[in-house]
Amino acid sequence: TVTQIVVVCEESNWLGQWRGVLWATVRIHYGVDLQKVGPNDIRRDGDTVVVRLPDPELLDFSIEPGSEGLMSKSTAVPKVQDLLTNGHRQELQRRLKDRAMEFARRHGLMPPREEIVRELNDAAVLLQRSGDMKIHFE
Repeated sequence: TVTQIVVVCEESNWLGQWRGVLWATVRIHYGVDLQKVGPNDIRRDGDTVVVRLPDPELLDFSIEPGSEGLMSKSTAVPKVQDLLTNGHRQELQRRLKDRAMEFARRHGLMPPREEIVRELNDAAVLLQRSGDMKIHFE
């Protein structure tokens, strides 16, 4: 999934306040890691090999180069702190991945386990036509 995410953050304390907005195009790869399939996850049932898939998970998350933008507004002390540490950008970037995953969950962009299993079993039917071994995912 590729989408644009916007993160807004506001902080206020006795030193002052700041508000920042970060936007970026992110790429989310979500699915099953087949490297996690172990010997205990594979069994034979007659002429069918049955493979128990691991739970879906985030496989990769990246920010598209050049897509990131930042706007920040702050009072004097937080501005000086940010100039010394670049902390505002880091705080917004830290929140970006969580915001992207929340967005993906809320909009159905991460397929449930059942959908992945169904798609793999549909693809396995095509593979079975070329050979005599059957594969079934669960």
